[in-house]
Amino acid sequence: MNPRDTSGEALREQAARWALRSGAERFMYASELTRMAHELTRAGIRQRMPGATAAELEWEYFRLVLGDELARRVFEHREKVGYRQREEA
Repeated sequence: MNPRDTSGEALREQAARWALRSGAERFMYASELTRMAHELTRAGIRQRMPGATAAELEWEYFRLVLGDELARRVFEHREKVGYRQREEA
């Protein structure tokens, strides 16, 4: 992928710097980016559904991330095993 706002030289420099990082460092960076993406997703849901309960927000999050069918199956399993909803989604 070659972003339009980044020169070839900058992309090569970025790749060279990534190559110097350990696998653990790259994993930690990817994990942090994933956590931030999930937080932004949840914030967007809260913004679109300001009056929703924690359970409704959690359902919408799972539905958005997993799709309707898999989200339904996850919630069925959670109910079956007695999972308790946390206060804030």
